[in-house]
Amino acid sequence: MYLPFAMSAALPADLLDALAGRFAVERELGRGGMATVLLAHDRSLDRRVAIKVLAPELSAALGPDRFSREIRLTARLVHPNIVPLFDSGEANSCLYYVMPFIDGGTLRGRLHASGCWSVDEVTHLITDLAEALAYAHGLGIVHRDIKPENVFWQGGRALLADFGIATTTSATMAGGPLTGTGTIIGTVAYMSPEQAAGAKDIDGRSDLYSLGCLAFELLTGQLPFGGDTPMAMLAAHLTAPVPSVRAANPDVPPRIAAVVEQLLAKTPEERPANAAALLEAMRTDPGLTPLDQSAKPRVPRPSAAVATAAPEVRDLVEKARTLYLRAMQGGEGARGKLEMARVYADKALAKAAALLVLQKKVRDLLGGGDESTPPRSDA
Repeated sequence: MYLPFAMSAALPADLLDALAGRFAVERELGRGGMATVLLAHDRSLDRRVAIKVLAPELSAALGPDRFSREIRLTARLVHPNIVPLFDSGEANSCLYYVMPFIDGGTLRGRLHASGCWSVDEVTHLITDLAEALAYAHGLGIVHRDIKPENVFWQGGRALLADFGIATTTSATMAGGPLTGTGTIIGTVAYMSPEQAAGAKDIDGRSDLYSLGCLAFELLTGQLPFGGDTPMAMLAAHLTAPVPSVRAANPDVPPRIAAVVEQLLAKTPEERPANAAALLEAMRTDPGLTPLDQSAKPRVPRPSAAVATAAPEVRDLVEKARTLYLRAMQGGEGARGKLEMARVYADKALAKAAALLVLQKKVRDLLGGGDESTPPRSDA
C-alpha cells in the first residue's frame, strides 16, 4: 500500500479530546503523508513537547502491538545527535509518540530561508548524522525516513529525529523484523531504490542513500531525482543515473562531490559499507573540507596553552574532554555527560580568566612585569 504525500482532513476533535487529558495542544507544527506533528504542553511534567500523530491508514497498518514493539526499540536510542523519545500511546485509534520540542528549526526551514548551504556546513552535518546512524545501525535499527523535516539544526549541531517508525534489521530481536505490513514507509524524494522497490531486507545503507539525497539538496538547492508525480520520482530513484554534484554546483570540491555521489549509488554494495565507514572517510580523508569546529560544543583541546596552565585549569579541561569523548560514543547518559562536559569547560575558561585578572593585578602592584608568565596558583 502506498501512502499519499498529504492528508487533507484535519485531526478529528475526538482525537484532540483524547489527548487533552495529559496534553494541552497549542498548534499544528507540520503535516505530511504519514503523520501530523502538534506542539503541546505536557501538563504532568510541565514541558513543551512535539506529538507526532500517525495517519489513520498507517496506524491501522502498523497496529498498536507492532507499534509498541517498535517504540520500545527506538526508545533505547540515546545519543547526542538523536532526538530522544519521551512517550507513546494510542488515542481514538490513532497512534502517536512524544518527543521534545526543539526550537532550533529543521533543515527544511533553513532550505526555504537560505537555499544552498556552505560546503563546511554540509560536511559538518554529514559527520553529525553519520555518527547518529553509526550508533543506531550498531543496534540494528534503520531510520528509513531521513529528510530535511526530520533533521534539526541547533547550536551548530545536527539532531536526527523521528525514529518512531524505524525498523530493526536484527534477526535476534524478539518477534523478528518489524514493520512488515506491506506499506511503503518513507518519503519518496529521499527513498532508496531498494526501499522504493519494497525490499524486505533493507539495512543501514538505505539510510546512507537518503543522507546522500539530503546532502545533494543542501549543496545544490535541488533534489537529485525529481519527477512530476510520486511514481515518476520513484522510477527516477530506480533507473535514472546518479547526477553530478559539480554540474549543479561547480563550487563543491571534487572529493565532497564524490562522497555524495557514492552515497547515491543504485545498489547498496556500491555505497559505503556502513555509516561507520562513511564517518571514517569524513574524518580521515585529507581531500575533504575541514569541519567548522567553532560550531561544536565548547570543549578545549590539548594545546601548549593548556599544558602551561595552572593545575586546576588543566584538571578541568581534562575532565571536560573525557566526558565529551564518552558522550560522543552514545549510550545511556550521553546527554548528561555532554552537559557536564560543558560545565567543566565553562569552569576551566572562568578559572583561566580569573587567573589572568589576578596576574594583571600582581603586575600592576609590582609596577609591570613579564606578561607571559602566569601566576602559580599552587604556590
